[in-house]
Amino acid sequence: MKIVVAPDSLKGCLGADAAARALAAGIKRVLPSAEVTRVPLADGGEGTIAALRMHLPRATDIPYESGHYLLFEEGERYGALLEAAQLLGLHNEAMESVAILRRGSGALGRCLIAAFASNTSRCLVGLGGTATNDGGLGMLMALGLCATDRRGRTVSPDLAGLIQTRTVDSDALDPGLRGRDLIVLNDVEAPLNGPRGATLEFGPQKGLAGKRLAAAEDAMTRFADLCADAFGADYSLRPGAGAAGGLGFAFLLIGAQLRSGADFVIEAADLGATLRDADWVVTAEGRADRQTLSGKLPLRVAQLARGLNVPICLIAGAVDENARPALKEHFDRVLAASPQGAPDEAIAAHGAAWLSAAAERWAAGL
Repeated sequence: MKIVVAPDSLKGCLGADAAARALAAGIKRVLPSAEVTRVPLADGGEGTIAALRMHLPRATDIPYESGHYLLFEEGERYGALLEAAQLLGLHNEAMESVAILRRGSGALGRCLIAAFASNTSRCLVGLGGTATNDGGLGMLMALGLCATDRRGRTVSPDLAGLIQTRTVDSDALDPGLRGRDLIVLNDVEAPLNGPRGATLEFGPQKGLAGKRLAAAEDAMTRFADLCADAFGADYSLRPGAGAAGGLGFAFLLIGAQLRSGADFVIEAADLGATLRDADWVVTAEGRADRQTLSGKLPLRVAQLARGLNVPICLIAGAVDENARPALKEHFDRVLAASPQGAPDEAIAAHGAAWLSAAAERWAAGL
């Protein structure tokens, strides 16, 4: 029997490689003779650099602020891979230490400038897992955008500044962006605004609630209108515009191509070839809920597996029981690794052991 384990990272708990090892160990305890192939993956969020590193030629880490980016050879020039979650992630000290209103995406803009200064012909940017919800304002201001409040004063490059923004001017944007091959690997297909958009869908998990949530949504809508006038196009409804607190929208404004991060990583890892002679595939993520079905990695793995007639199991750190019926339309088995109602702190502390035990339970039922 051949079983492929192809997990995402469990945010704040386990990297994808560690998750794959935990799953494989649990399966082998029950099925010692099974061939278990590990394929750690990512969807543009946390762990994207780690998942793609082995598939990029002669890759080198370049330290930058609170994280790093990757330079890899592309002929006589270089490509660069940036991961927004490293610079702006929920578990980044620079983000955790400030309130949601003061979190901005400027570090990603500065890192983008540094990467393009390294004889780089192409830049890949993994989006997802950010603590920001500023519509990409901070990143755009780092690249030269001018944004002012109703009194004509420059706003702060964060969510508070987004709420105060009344005018934007794109004339001073970094001219070095023109003609660049910029590919954004987004982890969700959400639009910028609305009930499934950046703020209302994902804002609460970043700390937005009540009046602040409503104010942020109003500000995002106003920002989209201002940018439509300044840039001559409205990208707010494009799938992926709402990724990473609206960073997908900001990247569309500067001419980036948006691609499914999960699809990109799956293709780079050639997962389809690995699955062709598999009997089962097991994928994993931190929490399975309705967001799983909005383009997250487990869904993309399930769609590939279905096309190859390979049954698939999803093991998540936690499962939203309200979403289980919808999840079971795409996965043959859905298991929660943690006990019902376990707090996030317990899941983080016991993640590897619980994930391995869940894989063991699943394998015992084959």
